[in-house]
Amino acid sequence: MKNSTLIAIAALAACTTTADAQQFRHTRIHSAAPFAVKASKAAQPNGVLGATAIRMRRAAAQESTTTYKPKTQTEAMYMEGEWVNIGEYKFSYDDKGREVRVDNESEDGITRTENTWTDAGQIATQIESVSEDEGATFVPSSKRVQTYDTILPDFTVTKDKYDWDAENNKWVETYDAFRRTIVRNADNNVTGLTLAVPYNGKFEDTQRITNTFDPKTKQATSFYLEELKSEDTWAQSQYIHSIVWKKTNGQLVGEFDNWQSYGNYIVSGTIGDYDTATGTSKDFGEIKVDYDAKGGFTETIDYTDVLSKSVTTNSFTDDNGSKVYEYKYYEDANEDGVLNNDDLVEGTVATVEKDANGNVTLDEVEEYGINEETSVYEKMGGSRYIYTYDPEHDNAMLTMQYEEYDSETKEYVPFARVTTTEFVSVSTGINNVKVQSADDASAVYTLQGVKTNAAGKGLYIVKRNGKFVKVMK
Repeated sequence: MKNSTLIAIAALAACTTTADAQQFRHTRIHSAAPFAVKASKAAQPNGVLGATAIRMRRAAAQESTTTYKPKTQTEAMYMEGEWVNIGEYKFSYDDKGREVRVDNESEDGITRTENTWTDAGQIATQIESVSEDEGATFVPSSKRVQTYDTILPDFTVTKDKYDWDAENNKWVETYDAFRRTIVRNADNNVTGLTLAVPYNGKFEDTQRITNTFDPKTKQATSFYLEELKSEDTWAQSQYIHSIVWKKTNGQLVGEFDNWQSYGNYIVSGTIGDYDTATGTSKDFGEIKVDYDAKGGFTETIDYTDVLSKSVTTNSFTDDNGSKVYEYKYYEDANEDGVLNNDDLVEGTVATVEKDANGNVTLDEVEEYGINEETSVYEKMGGSRYIYTYDPEHDNAMLTMQYEEYDSETKEYVPFARVTTTEFVSVSTGINNVKVQSADDASAVYTLQGVKTNAAGKGLYIVKRNGKFVKVMK
């Protein structure tokens, strides 16, 4: 298999590529924060807040139980000291408040995204189409189809991506696809997983996981991840054995950094290089994780081949669910035999702040490293999303602003902003709720959103001074 194909595979499958101690450390350095870093980095396509990124971030901010959702939003870019509107979004929802259609209107036309959903709340199909005649007609553009695991309903097992062939009037498969095959034992624990991607007209395995379990405790004792390299050879990526668990469900379906995402909390383990031919291993590191009463943790990985370590902390900072994730990597560069702050090489700090309603108000990621000119460990870059919410509409998201850190001025610079200009009540059917309405006159609706004089007894939705409240008569 060609190296260029392998590069595409790595991007598609989010694979880690470690074959020895140094590569494992590299993986730890560039690993994603479990609650913030992945989403934040994915939402920054080369510094541009694209349509997909906007939907991702807005969806993350709308995970609360608010009955209101955005019906229309404007997107603006910060240019030469002022905000310039560059597009508008229009949303439609199903009876469960899930997006079934999003229209992004800009100078280039209208891009429409239509979703269908699984019973577990995951996107099953997503079709994008484009209109260049103000919505009179739409031409298909792309389609994505996904299926999910039955035990882990948020774990994708198949993905297919298609582009529309207008000349032949049909969908054409792309290389943006994969298949995950999971093998479980009688206890429903994952003993094996393979990841396959398209190559030469078929799906070829490029990653495989092998887990061993104690027959008495039913808990995993070792985890082995391999990846296909050039010339069709397999190489170790991660090997962890002698695992001790705080909590585990046996669903080790991803690399070590993702275990907590699927309900697995390690207490300790040994990192090594495993020789499949001889069945022996050479250890080069120890993992230890301490958990606090609030659900946070401190993970320390000590590398025994050379003096280096990584320390990862995930701390809850208030009762609202706010938290700070911090990753630091140390190397004994001065060879004094001691690791302290003078030996910091690289790090990440991710902060998520929430208000009393559980809404995210700040999602920030900061990257640290060694300044090559001054040899000082300092902040090298960062990005953040700032959210506001509308108390008159059940604290639904009002604005989302994206900013990037300027390493020269040492300040955050505004880049893009999304503002909700109209809300819809997904629980009552009222679909024309204006922001900052000047209408002070009372209006009464049924629970189905039909305007009425409320002559009879019952439960009604009443609009007073731009705010909707439920009233029993």
